[in-house]
Amino acid sequence: MKPKKQKQAERFDCDLTVRSFQFRAESINEDQRTVEAVIATEAPVLAFDYKRFETVYEILLMDGCRIPSQGQIGLFDTHNKFTVRSMLGSSRNLRIEGDKLIAMNVFSRSAEVDHAWTLVKEGHLTDNSVGYRVHNHLMIEPGRSAEVKGRSFTAPVERALRVSFDWEVRENSVCGIGADASAKNRSEANELERSEGANKQRKGIDMNFENWLQERGYKLEELEDGQRDLLRRAYEHDETLRKAAEKATRQAESQTEDGQRSEPDLDQVRAEAVRTELDRQISIRNLAELAGIEITHEEVVRCMTDPNVTFTDAQRALKKVKDAQTESQVRPGAPGIIVRDSSVSLQLLEDGIGLRAGLEEILVKERDGERRCEQADRLRDMSLSDVCRMAISLSGNSSAFMMGRDELVRTAFSTSSLSTILGNIANKSMLRGYALVEETWQKFCSVGTATDYKTKTKARMVDTIRLAEVGEGGEVTDVQFGDEKEQYHLVRYAKKFTVDDMTIRNDDMDALSKVPTELGKAAKLLIGDLVVVAIIGNPTMGDGTALFHSSHNNLRTTSPLTDANLEAALTAFKKQEIKKGTQKKRVRVRPQYLWIPPDLEFAAKKLVNSSLIVVAGSTDVVRGDKNVLQNVVDVLVEDRLSDSYYAGANAQDWYLIGDRNLADTVVVEFLDGRQSPTLERFQQNADKFGFTWRVKMDAVAKAMDWRNIQKNDAA
Repeated sequence: MKPKKQKQAERFDCDLTVRSFQFRAESINEDQRTVEAVIATEAPVLAFDYKRFETVYEILLMDGCRIPSQGQIGLFDTHNKFTVRSMLGSSRNLRIEGDKLIAMNVFSRSAEVDHAWTLVKEGHLTDNSVGYRVHNHLMIEPGRSAEVKGRSFTAPVERALRVSFDWEVRENSVCGIGADASAKNRSEANELERSEGANKQRKGIDMNFENWLQERGYKLEELEDGQRDLLRRAYEHDETLRKAAEKATRQAESQTEDGQRSEPDLDQVRAEAVRTELDRQISIRNLAELAGIEITHEEVVRCMTDPNVTFTDAQRALKKVKDAQTESQVRPGAPGIIVRDSSVSLQLLEDGIGLRAGLEEILVKERDGERRCEQADRLRDMSLSDVCRMAISLSGNSSAFMMGRDELVRTAFSTSSLSTILGNIANKSMLRGYALVEETWQKFCSVGTATDYKTKTKARMVDTIRLAEVGEGGEVTDVQFGDEKEQYHLVRYAKKFTVDDMTIRNDDMDALSKVPTELGKAAKLLIGDLVVVAIIGNPTMGDGTALFHSSHNNLRTTSPLTDANLEAALTAFKKQEIKKGTQKKRVRVRPQYLWIPPDLEFAAKKLVNSSLIVVAGSTDVVRGDKNVLQNVVDVLVEDRLSDSYYAGANAQDWYLIGDRNLADTVVVEFLDGRQSPTLERFQQNADKFGFTWRVKMDAVAKAMDWRNIQKNDAA
């Protein structure tokens, strides 16, 4: 355990780890707003290894440090990299001095940074936390020794040692609590004073305890009384653990002497005793972190250091702590206490795997998203097996950290936590894919709602809608509708995908991110397909005539895209009429879009985007010096219009479409108005293993009025 003022602060951010340090207070320069600090040292620091899912010691070798070529990194507020408002300045002049990494922190002169700088100047804010990414390391198992780059390292018997000999410093943050006990900075006078004081304090102190502290990077003379008490309890617990292993060894040896069994593997006996206890400790530590309780909290320390406290006992004890923190946070008149609310871990796990799936942009926009993403940063490199283990642990099963892979996956699939987490990630991925696709139909189609799958009949208005004069005592007449009607009904479209034990074993994130994303794209593309088919398929309308027909006055043949043909088409479009009996009246719908295949894109843009007309040929031809077609319509490029996959596609045909607010062209309707696809989980058959989801879309596209669309056939 680390003392409160030197609390462990390692986190993992896609292999980005952080550890803390303190300012060199005497190096503050108020004019330049700078302060020098030791970023990291070669002292061993506790870190949680998510690949092994256990706490290990880590040593950073300074000769393996990669410093950015520009010699500086960003300086942030508590690793919050999701908004530029949290950036305080930069850490510059990074350099190695012996076994230390030194940097000069330069604070911005922005008004938003003034508060942090004032805290630094006044000596209240002393700790920083450096973020780094490990590229290569050697893991040394408990009690073993190994040589790294010509130096010998030995891991303590209670946990593994990770020696990182190729690592890169990435960022730096100001924070309230530091971690690396050896990464402190003082003047020579302060060093001498502390050294003299240390000799006085050593009197009467158990040297074994002091050696234990030194192995972990602490210096006894630098600890306050409360910190020393916490660490002594941790030391005594380690001693209990060591003695338990020795007792197990003696019992095994005694049984061998009595001939009760064959000679045991004493190393295995010791390792098993240590492993069992460490599994219990790790489970409790994870429980505390997920509940948002500091691991230096007295109750967490008690639960971890007392071997008689089971995981279930710890759950009950820490729940009381969490409830008390929450009550003090919201009680009127109580002092402000900040508590990390992790939504009892399910939300935290979901956000962590969501960050790994690349959903960061979506997550930060959700309620309290920035804070949630910051908390989930340390979980973003978790494998799917790690997620299974945590889901089991959250369900109250304390044996999750001792399960083999087969049992782990089988047990996780039986929990509701795992299906909820994976389902939510798949749903976010699907919706992201749906949002990524841009379609032309959204510009000119009307959108409606259907409540069922029955055939729906919709009438077109054919009244000339002319207000009639009403004399004194006269009667106002009703609007008259004709018999022109269109019929259509909703259709369901769907696909499914499965996440099974092989997905988990292979740590295949594509099954949760890429596959749903592609299905989301397919759902959006489906609507575009329906609209294009409803137009270029030239369907028969309610009056028994094809959508594009000479009798509808909306089909112009032998009309390739030229300025003259475009001018003629625009004029014809504006002359379209509503007929009722012998009465006729122009629709007066302005053509708004030039809908074209990609083959005509540049020709169309030259026609409607150019400001000048260049005349070639006879100088006797007199033309205006302004392009009268400039910006008369908006160009919409639809690649399906020349795709032979779609019946009726032609690379030279082009269309004019009117304003959808003045008349319906094509109506697109969705079930209950839901314009995005739906993700549903359904039960697997008994002979299948895992979760299966289906993506469904209920929609229909129907051409409604030929008066608001015109086809120009180049043939």
